[in-house]
Amino acid sequence: MTTKENELAEVQRLKKISEKERIRDFQNQRGYTVIKANSLIQKTTYNLTSTEQKLILSMIKNIDITSKNLGIFKFHIRDFCDIMGLKYNGKIISDIKEAITRLASDDKKFWIEEINEKGKKSSTYFSWIGSAKITESVVEISMGQHMLKYLIGLNEYFTQYNFWNIIYLKSKYSIRLFELLKSYENIGKLRISVIELRKKFQANQKLYGDFKRTVLIKSREEINKYTDIQIDFIEIKNGKSVEF
Repeated sequence: MTTKENELAEVQRLKKISEKERIRDFQNQRGYTVIKANSLIQKTTYNLTSTEQKLILSMIKNIDITSKNLGIFKFHIRDFCDIMGLKYNGKIISDIKEAITRLASDDKKFWIEEINEKGKKSSTYFSWIGSAKITESVVEISMGQHMLKYLIGLNEYFTQYNFWNIIYLKSKYSIRLFELLKSYENIGKLRISVIELRKKFQANQKLYGDFKRTVLIKSREEINKYTDIQIDFIEIKNGKSVEF
């Protein structure tokens, strides 16, 4: 090789090393970080238990952008138990299998309602899980490629937070409300009708007083105690809307 060719080869080698280091640094920084497109938080309606949500978020935080199989998410049940403070035994494996079965069922599917740059509305029907496999203590779950665009390669309109924020949230509504308010954190407030909030969370309390107690007050208590944001809410028009 000529001197010029050697120089070009060295430049290309350094570029490759730099790219590998950049990816590794990103992966290390991500660690326990959950990153989701805002539309996956703001434009969806679904009803998952706190355990089901934490399983999904465990997979999302473990995304390996260097993997050739980006649609495959893996986590160790023992690690999941350590993080959640659960006892690792046969029952927890059975419980996780049941949670995965529920996540794959038709009644857990959901819609994402979006508006594109041209102002056209679109609705996409999603399933959280395509297939799942458990080998000893390793859970391997497949999500469809259609879901990946809401989880990786996001340059704008996304929300990120540390997974540790949701670990101690017991109420399923607390996790949903935390994510929703986190996605509006840069704005500083969110005004939303109670009807819309009920729909997003699929909350079935018949009386507003019950909704206020089990969703708004309980979530405020847990979010303020266990997460990195502090929230409060104001009732507007006799409880027809709330502002956080």
